[in-house]
Amino acid sequence: MSVQEKLKTFAFEKAYPYIIEQPVINDHLPDISFILVGSSATGLCTEDSDVDICLICGQDVYDIISVGTRWKEGRPTEVILDGTQLHYYAVSVEELDKKIAAMDDQACYVYGNAIVINDRADRYRPIAEKIHSPELLSNGSKKNMIC
Repeated sequence: MSVQEKLKTFAFEKAYPYIIEQPVINDHLPDISFILVGSSATGLCTEDSDVDICLICGQDVYDIISVGTRWKEGRPTEVILDGTQLHYYAVSVEELDKKIAAMDDQACYVYGNAIVINDRADRYRPIAEKIHSPELLSNGSKKNMIC
């Protein structure tokens, strides 16, 4: 099993269940999509890589679940599970829409290379469609787009 497969298995079988057990998150599960991002999603991971999971939700849910975190400062929640570092954070659909509309290279790369863990809330699919749309990909105003 490759390093990426091990980390993906960890994300689905250990990290995701841990995150959804958190009371404030559990209270809003129908409104949150969960995606694997970072090196574990892209395959650029090593044995020492961490696992990064993004929770995508509406601004109203974000305002509730982000209380007591440093997500607004770009700092994920960190925990070690079974010897593997887990980082998780939330981002609102509204914030992602702004970044994609601005053709933010980093946002396009991170969210364009994500692996869906749970998108029952249908928060990630519209984002992925925007990132991978022919209109965005063919826009000549940013020649070095990573999307």
